[in-house]
Amino acid sequence: MVILVGLFAGFGTWVVVTVIRAPVDPAATINPAELLRTDRSTALRQGFMIGAAGSVVVWVMIRFAFEPAFGIPFTQVYGQGLWFLGALFSTAGAALVWMLCATVWGPWLIARLWLPVTGRLPWSVMTFLADAHRRGVLRQAGGVSIP
Repeated sequence: MVILVGLFAGFGTWVVVTVIRAPVDPAATINPAELLRTDRSTALRQGFMIGAAGSVVVWVMIRFAFEPAFGIPFTQVYGQGLWFLGALFSTAGAALVWMLCATVWGPWLIARLWLPVTGRLPWSVMTFLADAHRRGVLRQAGGVSIP
């Protein structure tokens, strides 16, 4: 039984990650602001889908493996809707981890918050980049600025 649950978890995770992952092509966008909007919406959509689908895989696996592994009924431990609260938190956690670690927008968001806090970049990054482009310091090729 445990082997079947492990196979289900592995197959479910593989399906979730391979089906949902869709990269954004920077050359297909018009400007950096549009590329950022596209990356953000893609990261949010993928994060929600990965979080929800991954949570379903994990909780189905827990449901069928819990009693054989521990000898305690699943409903005794996760009864009265506690499993639903756990599923919500695991969905949110997986979505956050996916958005911050597996997409382009996550590291941008972290840098976008960290660099102005440390004084290395102005708070209005897009205005700063547009001004650098207007002054000829940066060139733009599609949605990517080139120094």
